[in-house]
Amino acid sequence: MSRTKNSDRLFIHQSISNQKQSSAFPLGVMGGAALIEFYLFKQL
Repeated sequence: MSRTKNSDRLFIHQSISNQKQSSAFPLGVMGGAALIEFYLFKQL
């Protein structure tokens, strides 16, 4: 189960990195993704 969660965190982390590189997404979206990543990290 933790392996799946780690994969989800990696996927979200990559999404955040892509958003930072493109700079086309608003900061609110990045903040929301960061909150999701924090939530998944808390579940570990």
